[in-house]
Amino acid sequence: MAGEISKTVYDTRDKAAMGGFFSVREHHKTEWERKEFGFFVVLVTDKTKVTYHYTEPESGEGTRVNQDIPPGLKPRGFCHTHPKSDSTGDFGADDLESFKKAVKVAGGIFFYLMNPFQELRYAQVEDDFLRGKSLQWIQVPFD
Repeated sequence: MAGEISKTVYDTRDKAAMGGFFSVREHHKTEWERKEFGFFVVLVTDKTKVTYHYTEPESGEGTRVNQDIPPGLKPRGFCHTHPKSDSTGDFGADDLESFKKAVKVAGGIFFYLMNPFQELRYAQVEDDFLRGKSLQWIQVPFD
């Protein structure tokens, strides 16, 4: 995944994740229904504040997306969609395995999912998988 981050600034990780999902829905209106998209939520700090951004959403090969952590960024969330061909609204077993690997590299990372029904789910610890916890949509700006 590219390391280009959103121009829009968010004050929470959840809002940055939603901004990225809104971007996927707006800029890839029907493509996200056929392909999986993914992006990272990253932490940006300076001397006076902490902000969150999302990396440019990218589509994967069919129903899988690259989950390599971008170098030089501080990932706090990995976000992805499940296309309509994925009949479940839950995280997959492969998502749990990816989470276990990501935690070793970037401890404290959240995983977010927008399922085919446009429901948002997140997982913070292994016990949250496979169902995930529900996250309510709020309107946020996006690039």
